[in-house]
Amino acid sequence: LGFALGLHNLTRLDGGLMAGVRQFGEPQDESFVEGLPKALIPPLRHLFGAGASQDAASGVVVCHSTPDAWVPSKFEGWDELEPCPPPTAAVSVGRTMFETDSVPREWVERCSRMDEVWVPTHFHAEAFAAAGVPRERLFVIGEPVDTAFFRPGRLKPMRLPPLPPPSTPPSTPTP
Repeated sequence: LGFALGLHNLTRLDGGLMAGVRQFGEPQDESFVEGLPKALIPPLRHLFGAGASQDAASGVVVCHSTPDAWVPSKFEGWDELEPCPPPTAAVSVGRTMFETDSVPREWVERCSRMDEVWVPTHFHAEAFAAAGVPRERLFVIGEPVDTAFFRPGRLKPMRLPPLPPPSTPPSTPTP
């Protein structure tokens, strides 16, 4: 959500830039959108409206998912429902991550088909490069944080019950 709203804010700064969002692979959850703070709903609706236009599929397309969902998708029916990237994309970008120090082998080829692969940290860039994704396709684009919405200093820390003492490992009999 922060990434999409960050794109929306960029379009407000640069009147010539257009950004849109399409739900990929699954239907949009309207109850999620309605549960957001009221100020976030209009920009999000604007992004979804712009993403529904045919022009949106012919520009720069950012596929925000794991690479196994990119065309050709590992998931039955997704390519017919909403292929990402669409065949009309001028530039195909994969935005992904994997919370480990290695990358599944089948992802390397999928990443290599994209014009660019955006990962959130240098750690991710190193892991993808070590797996074989060409370094020239890897770009570190950090995770945005909406500091007007996420301000932990405004809240009191939640009290948690104390943890039980660590259990002692069973003793091993000596021969």
